[in-house]
Amino acid sequence: MNTQKLAFGDFFFSFIHEYSKLDRLMCQKTNLYRGQPRILTVLMTNDGITLKELAALAGLGMSSVSVSVKNLERAGLLKKISDPRDNRICHIYLTEKGLGYALDFHQLIHGYFVDLQSALSPEDSTRIFQNISDATTAYYHKIKA
Repeated sequence: MNTQKLAFGDFFFSFIHEYSKLDRLMCQKTNLYRGQPRILTVLMTNDGITLKELAALAGLGMSSVSVSVKNLERAGLLKKISDPRDNRICHIYLTEKGLGYALDFHQLIHGYFVDLQSALSPEDSTRIFQNISDATTAYYHKIKA
């Protein structure tokens, strides 16, 4: 195996590990658990959606979203309102408190991306992130087949 590819693999896993630590720290700083910022972010732009829609937009499983929604509701960060036409359907809304938590997390993550992008030229950062995204998607489909 090519030692250059192994070195890149080591670098990449180190990056993933460091990003994971950063993600945990940002969640701690905003009093959220992993996955919850993604749910709050989706609700910032899609307030009033159903649990099924939320799971799809957040890219999380229904059971994970269901548990997180219950915990976020107990914490007063969101509320569920039954659809008056069908009690089996609930629409999920951010509360003011939830919006505050989401904005706090966004301030932290935005700062990270500003620092990350400043380490690269604007053209490089767009190209690099697009290439990483494309390669990740392509490899996902390759091993899924």
